[in-house]
Amino acid sequence: MNAEHAHLILNHLPVVGVLLGFLLLLVALLRRSAESERVALGVLVVTAALAFPAYFSGTQAEDGVEHLAGVTEAVIEAHEEAAVAALVASGILGLAALAALAAGRGSRRRPAWLIVSVLVFGAVAVGLLGRAANLGGQIRHTEIRAGSAPAAGSGAETTAPAAGGGPGAGERGEAAEAPAAPR
Repeated sequence: MNAEHAHLILNHLPVVGVLLGFLLLLVALLRRSAESERVALGVLVVTAALAFPAYFSGTQAEDGVEHLAGVTEAVIEAHEEAAVAALVASGILGLAALAALAAGRGSRRRPAWLIVSVLVFGAVAVGLLGRAANLGGQIRHTEIRAGSAPAAGSGAETTAPAAGGGPGAGERGEAAEAPAAPR
């Protein structure tokens, strides 16, 4: 397995896992379940920690893709900058979730401010991980880059207006169909 393959496998884990942990924590709070809260916090600790190998596998994978056709340094750099922000947010989230787990050991109740902090850090991490993932996808999937032209034959091409395509011309500039002949 090469670095590119490892990164493609690892990068999904923190993105999906942090979202899952965040949603589990919301459900646990709504159900007022201390056990579910503990599970959700554990999921957040583990999946936030997975952001580190995902990030570092990406720095190694960069060397393998930067010279491929259609890959630009600007797209890689945008992804890398977003990944750093996502890594920092994930690290903070993981530490906050770990602190919440420790604060609730035994029969002690976790402080509400700590759970609120985990939720806030979780929301920020979900957003930043999603942004990094989207920018990472743009490295090889040029069809999702902003401002990219649609692929030929995709049905998304803009048709040039037909000669005399005045009134009745469609939104994309095609000429309107002729009315059906009476029967």
